[in-house]
Amino acid sequence: MKRRDFLKTTGSAIISSAIGLSAGAISGCGPGDFSTDPELPNIILITADNMGWKDLGCFGNRDIKTPNIDRLADEGIRFTRAFVVSSSCSPSRASMITGQYPHTNGVVGLTHLKKRYSLMPWRETLPSVLKELGYNSAIEGKWHVSPYLPTGWYGYRERIGGMALSADDMWIKGTDRTIEFLKRNKDNRFYLELNYMNNHRDVYGDLTFEDEFPVDPEKISIPDYFALPDCGPRYAWSWRNITARP
Repeated sequence: MKRRDFLKTTGSAIISSAIGLSAGAISGCGPGDFSTDPELPNIILITADNMGWKDLGCFGNRDIKTPNIDRLADEGIRFTRAFVVSSSCSPSRASMITGQYPHTNGVVGLTHLKKRYSLMPWRETLPSVLKELGYNSAIEGKWHVSPYLPTGWYGYRERIGGMALSADDMWIKGTDRTIEFLKRNKDNRFYLELNYMNNHRDVYGDLTFEDEFPVDPEKISIPDYFALPDCGPRYAWSWRNITARP
């Protein structure tokens, strides 16, 4: 299916369901009472911190192995002219779920640093629209749009995991909880937002590497426009070293 056909089909299904909703076809859905309309697509939105398009095999990277993402690209649709509205976490995420620029939705900076940057609960979001259409809307992993307020205020019926301010709950460390959600909702419409932080440095500034997908630093070519100085091991440092100093 071409990208244009996919968007046309999906948009038509949502518009049709919205018309049915306004006519009373879908009443307020409580837990376990969701739409089973086969014309509505189930939606899984996957995001990953600190991952650029050139970090994926499906876009030509031969040094970093991403077989599962490559399979998604091969069997689905690749958007080759899509760009984030901001090179910062919270504004980008807020724009994705509101469809608005940061200066419109108000999220113009990192929300854990300044609470006033948080997305206000009265803003319409993709999860809230889908919730009204009978979807079971859920989020797992990072919640950086308004971390001091509950996700339920923004249209998510479920928060898979605990409070977003807990480091353990912001990291998706396995697939058990995801698979359980998919099995539980196999007969109804659902929207699942998976926000991975695995590429992000930890609180000490260190990176995590998977033994199953080793990366040889010697083979990584850094483009000149990255403007990263090659300081060598003599200047290697991390926040762990800084915090350990007396």
